[in-house]
Amino acid sequence: MTLDDLWTTDKLILFLAFFIPGFIAIQIYSLFISTGERDFTKLLPDVVAYSAIHYAVTGWIIFVVPDAWRTASIYVVVLLLPIVWAPVILSLRNWDFYANRIFSKKVLTYMLQPEATPWDRVFSDQTERWVRIKTKAGEFVGGVLAIGSQTSTYPNPEQIYVKEEWVFENGAFVKPVPSTGGLLIRGDEIQYLELFEGEEGQP
Repeated sequence: MTLDDLWTTDKLILFLAFFIPGFIAIQIYSLFISTGERDFTKLLPDVVAYSAIHYAVTGWIIFVVPDAWRTASIYVVVLLLPIVWAPVILSLRNWDFYANRIFSKKVLTYMLQPEATPWDRVFSDQTERWVRIKTKAGEFVGGVLAIGSQTSTYPNPEQIYVKEEWVFENGAFVKPVPSTGGLLIRGDEIQYLELFEGEEGQP
């Protein structure tokens, strides 16, 4: 079959039928688990395979519904049900972790900030914490990861913005930096990073 043959109506419909469900499933999955830039020409066999599995599990719906609902059932199977695969797979993989994200009011935030590395996972739950960073220069910096703090996500270079910066003495939190506008530090400047949950000044 040549490329020109693909654009005939029957072959195009067949191609789209085995492309769309897999494509949707992969795209939704990438909203939760970052995969960076991808070449879909290389992923085409995976897309078709996922579509085939999808039809094997859900295709029967099209044939059991009444004729009056046949067209609607095709839309549901081809366009809507593929959306469900990523949440189902992720929930089965780690229910405690992903259920709190998928069935959360912040689900759109999690989808816009997908995780791919431990850095992404640690900071994805948006919990308010204390952070103490030892820089490669030997200094301690950090503060409170309060509302307004931000961290980068893969594939961007690791960066962390601490909204409320604190003064350190001998590695201990002492007091907020006066009139702090926050602290931005790059990952390549960090020797190690510690996270704490506790009372003020007692991380």
